[in-house]
Amino acid sequence: MPLIQLGVSMKVAILKGTNPSNMAAKALEMINGNKVLPLRKPVLIKPNYLNANHPSTGITTDSRIIEGVINYLQKYDFENIIIGKGVDLLILLKLFALLVWIWYQKN
Repeated sequence: MPLIQLGVSMKVAILKGTNPSNMAAKALEMINGNKVLPLRKPVLIKPNYLNANHPSTGITTDSRIIEGVINYLQKYDFENIIIGKGVDLLILLKLFALLVWIWYQKN
């Protein structure tokens, strides 16, 4: 799992795997995301939800990646997490269902 440093404060984590949720969280661990992001300020997650295409097309963000990012942020007590994107109603409902599922898993 290489870690590439770009300049003084920029890092990129490159991972291979089959579990997008775990890979997203691992990538954030590798770049020390909890130390880079402001703990008490809102954190915006902006996935690509251009249409209802399957994530394998590369057009739409896999919801499991969003799950991994949210789980990572919650692990480090980030409380103000915002998911932002203009989406159609069906995609919004699927995303809401994912967030409810994550919340129930935590509580």
